[in-house]
Amino acid sequence: MKPESRKALIAAVLVVVFGLLFLWKNRGKAILLTDETEEQASFVLTEAAETVSESESPGIVVYVSGEVKNPGVYELPINSRVCDALMAAGGLTENALDSLVNLAEVLTDGEMIRFPEKTDASAGTAVLSDGLVNLNTAGRDDLMTLPGIGEARADAIISYRNENGSFRSTEELMNVPGIGETLFDRLKNRIKI
Repeated sequence: MKPESRKALIAAVLVVVFGLLFLWKNRGKAILLTDETEEQASFVLTEAAETVSESESPGIVVYVSGEVKNPGVYELPINSRVCDALMAAGGLTENALDSLVNLAEVLTDGEMIRFPEKTDASAGTAVLSDGLVNLNTAGRDDLMTLPGIGEARADAIISYRNENGSFRSTEELMNVPGIGETLFDRLKNRIKI
């Protein structure tokens, strides 16, 4: 590229960047024309303020159920974690299974979190509505819902987890005997850590 062309390209990119920065900085501000009436100006300012307040996200909404003191729907700040939802719901009941619940997991808007009872046969995790199986908290039955995972492979995953600690990535699942790249490719969109 010729030096003149390079300079022109850099100048064009800078103009675009500064233009975008100017627009971003001045978003939501009404520009009043000198011949507008006071009533029209008031309407423009009110509409701009409503647009800004509508675009600001109030947070996330989650449904907390199961063995908590106050099950229900709660609004939480963005980037809240399962522990924040648990606190909003008043904490666990005496019957709650708490040893396998990942309290540090980040929540997303619209999730349902179910804290199981100690005697719950399907217990093994706080069940999140995203439909993904958490490799670090899933019980044998949860793991067996995955394609290609039967009793033996589910037991192998749990044994690996018990011997090596929590999975640090979903790809680490390929370290479990009997799970190769082909099976992992079938599972990767259905699992999480």
